[in-house]
Amino acid sequence: MAAVSDPVHRAFEDAIQYLKTKSGDDSVYSPFLQTTSIDEVYNATDALQEEQSKKGHLRHLSKIEPYLKRLGSMRLL
Repeated sequence: MAAVSDPVHRAFEDAIQYLKTKSGDDSVYSPFLQTTSIDEVYNATDALQEEQSKKGHLRHLSKIEPYLKRLGSMRLL
């Protein structure tokens, strides 16, 4: 892996490594690598929330709204 000096980029790379290590399954983290816009992030969280509501297991994704708004103001990789 190439050296990354941007702290946001570095945090993203660290998160990918963490997912790879913990999951051991490429299908868990590969969708994250394909995300290219904030709209895709919102669509994914909406789909997740809809799926959870059907099972009665909502996880209050509205708590990450400040993060998503900040992410939306930044350019994704």
